[in-house]
Amino acid sequence: MFKRFYVSITQPTHINSFLRDKLPYVFLYILFLSTFASLPNIIKAAVKNNFDMPIIKN
Repeated sequence: MFKRFYVSITQPTHINSFLRDKLPYVFLYILFLSTFASLPNIIKAAVKNNFDMPIIKN
């Protein structure tokens, strides 16, 4: 999994070698990337005491 992540960042032309991956690997890879992308927001929310959510009134 980490090899796929490393290759996708450093050598994007070699991504086609992962086309025959099994479906669970694909889901784990997508889960890992989405968690990695949202990690700064998760840390920010954990450090702050409250969320800054705007309330929209109709």
